[in-house]
Formats: sequence, structure tokens, C-alpha cells
Amino acid sequence: MNFPVNPILHGERFEIRYVPLDEALAWLWPENPKRHDTEGIRASVRRYGFIDPPKFDSALGAIVYGNGRLRVLPAMRDGGEDLPRGVCADGDGRWYVPVGFGVDQESQSAAEALAVDHNNLTLLGGDFTGEDLSRLWDAQGYAALLETMQADDTFAVSAPEQDVEALLRDLSRPGTALREYDETTAESVKTTTCPHCGESFAL
Repeated sequence: MNFPVNPILHGERFEIRYVPLDEALAWLWPENPKRHDTEGIRASVRRYGFIDPPKFDSALGAIVYGNGRLRVLPAMRDGGEDLPRGVCADGDGRWYVPVGFGVDQESQSAAEALAVDHNNLTLLGGDFTGEDLSRLWDAQGYAALLETMQADDTFAVSAPEQDVEALLRDLSRPGTALREYDETTAESVKTTTCPHCGESFAL
């Protein structure tokens, strides 16, 4: 297949560069409250390759999306797995990963809004409520993000101003189903299987 040659372009450029995996891991967003299906992501990388590059945002000073995809790679590398497609290695066997740079946001809260939207908008083609979307996140961490947006008057497309107060009430109510979540123990979450439909549910 012949790909077209890019003409001279004007505008803010988004670029993908290969960086050492260990360097990219140092850019992980430490306050990221997004829940991740670690085993599912790892299986996807094995099957399809590492084809959805994470994005570094200078306003956040960290990976704004793609943290979960990066997190699975050290275990794959250290476990002796084959180099996934899309990941490269140098002559010494060091892994390199594609990372997106450029088109950064104007503030930390705007970058956090991008992080929220990058995850939530994939579900907004269905009949999901704001509370449904919030189940993608650790409740306490998601509430902190929404409060930051509210204080800075910078809201996510998927969590507009008129919805944030209601979401914050839902996230803070006693006995909420939106449990605190520790990603480091994600693989130890217990599940049960429905005897009728065969679907698995987290306990």
C-alpha cells in the first residue's frame, strides 16, 4: 500500500516518539484514579500489539492517558515475554515505547479534564449516566478531580458543570457502591459468576 507524502503543514503538531520504557514509566500520573483491568490490557497487548500510544502532557507533568497500558509492560518484559508489536528494543535489549507529545493543555485542571473525557467519552454513545461513568474511577480520586475542575471552572465534556454537584453528592454518600480502589491489588479483586448467564461480577 502506498501512503501519501505529507505536504508542508501549518498548525500545532502532535508527534509520536519512541522513548525508553523506564523513562516513560517515570512519567506515570501518580494521582491517576482510573481503574484498570490489568489482565485484560495485557491480553490485548499480546494479541493486537501496543498500538494506542500514551500521551504526555506538560501541563500535567505526566502521562495524561495510557497509564494502564504502560503499567503492564514491565511485567511482560521482566517475565521474559516476547517483545509486543509496536514496542521496540535496542541492541542491549532495552524496551522502547511510543509516546505522544504536543497539543498540551493550558492548565493542570484542563489536562485532568482531558484525562476524564478520554476515558468517559468511549461510553457516551450508550445510555450511561454520570454515575455509571464514575464507576470507571476510584470514588475518592474521581471526586478530587471533579472538585479541582469545579474550583478552576474547567469542566470535562463528559462531566459538565450542571452534573458535577450531583456527581459529588453521589460519590460522597455513605455506603456508595463506588468503592475505594487500589490499583496495585487489582488482580486480587474477588469475582463471582452468575450461574444463569455465566457473566462474572466483582465482589
